[in-house]
Amino acid sequence: MAQKTLNAIAFFTLMFVATGWAQQRETIDVRLTRIEESIKVTNQRIEELAKGINQRIDDMNQGINKRIDDTNQRIDAGFNLLIAIIGILVTVMGVVVWFARQERPVSKKHYDKLLQKDEELGEQFDKLAKEDESKIRRLAQHERRMDELSQKLNALETEITMRKNPATYFAFV
Repeated sequence: MAQKTLNAIAFFTLMFVATGWAQQRETIDVRLTRIEESIKVTNQRIEELAKGINQRIDDMNQGINKRIDDTNQRIDAGFNLLIAIIGILVTVMGVVVWFARQERPVSKKHYDKLLQKDEELGEQFDKLAKEDESKIRRLAQHERRMDELSQKLNALETEITMRKNPATYFAFV
């Protein structure tokens, strides 16, 4: 009887230990499953954030490109205006030279009118020269602004590149 009792105690002890191991194993598996699921959810959130950041950067790049294109168009329009003014000045000078070389008798009244027109043309020429100088100054300012914008664009592109590759971003920070 003592042997049976000892066998029964040993059997129940083994069953108790086996049940404990099974419950402990099941608890570890459940915990590992939860951890894996939370890692997957975290990875999905990180991917969504990265997509959002990339979209914002792309939108910002498009805005900057549009501004640069607008500035280039304005500068081109300024050059076209400058070329037109220079063309008009050359034409006026050609007409003045052509008119001055004409060999025809001119009356005193007509000569006075011509001198007055010549003075007016000289004044207009001086005004156009001053306008030309101011436009050249504005053009130089536009070029400086374009250089600044180019430097800012380069800095933004560098920052974008660093943010797209976090390993290099933290290396520079």
